[in-house]
Order: sequence, then structure tokens, then C-alpha cells
Amino acid sequence: MSFDPAASFDPAALVADYDDGRLSRRGLIAGLTALGAAGALAGRVPAQEGEQAPPSGPLFSGRNIDHIALDVTDVDRSVAFYERHLGLKKIRGDQRSAFLGRENGEFFVALFQADTPGLNHYCFGIDDYDVQEAARKLKAEGREVRQTSGRIYFKDPDGIEVQLAQKRSM
Repeated sequence: MSFDPAASFDPAALVADYDDGRLSRRGLIAGLTALGAAGALAGRVPAQEGEQAPPSGPLFSGRNIDHIALDVTDVDRSVAFYERHLGLKKIRGDQRSAFLGRENGEFFVALFQADTPGLNHYCFGIDDYDVQEAARKLKAEGREVRQTSGRIYFKDPDGIEVQLAQKRSM
């Protein structure tokens, strides 16, 4: 079945129709997209019954990319590549990881040994970083949060891990 624009724009009803086989995945996506677009045009995203609409504006203000972390299949080979091609230096690490950056100790790229190469995570520097406050805000938005040693991680809509940190002055 496909999305019927004359049908109710109740997100719960759309999901129920999808779960019951009355609506295709394409129809579900079209319905939810239309619902989001209608909310954006009206200046807000509709809240569920009994919920308050989320406050306007962003939760955080990303000021810089603090670092990126990559999964690599050969840490030593990748260290040699970044040293040769970008002039980065290995600041610290071991056989399974390396942190590369400038000689002043600031790092930009973290490399982690993995079976499959790819993006491990990226980190945004934000103003007034407070790990507990950041976790509270993200959880209030329904995000799963992972905290380790003063660091906070959460997933973007595609499952890519995002880390937050205090903005560095560059």
C-alpha cells in the first residue's frame, strides 16, 4: 500500500498502519516526512499528546571539529601516511591506537585498530561544555548517551557516533 495524503497525520496511526501491513515503508516515510514538513511550515514540530513542544534553538553550538577518530586496519601504516602527507606527529598510542596532531600536544586524528576501516566517531568542540548538563539535555531529547571519563557520546540519525568536548581556542 502507499501513503494516502488524505489520511490522518497522526504519527502513531502511521506507524500502526505500517506495523499491520496496511502501509508500505515508502508510505510510512512519506507520511512522516509530510508530518515533519507540515510542522516545520507551521514553525514547530507537533508534540505527542500530553508532551510539551521542544524548546526552539539548538541544544549546543558546535564551534569546531575537535578531532576525528578512524578505525584502521594497520595503525602503523596509517600513522606513516598521516605523518608523511599531513605533517602530523604521533603524540601517544600503542599497538592498537595512535593519537596524531601537532607537536604542542593537540591531537586531531585518533586511529584505532579494527577489522574494517571507517569512521569511529567525530568530536565537536562546544562552548561551556559540562558533561552532566550535556547528558541531561541529550537524554531529554530521547537520545541514548554514553559517558566515559568526562566524555560524552551519542549517535546521529545514521548511527554515526558524535562526541562533545570543550571548544579549543585555535
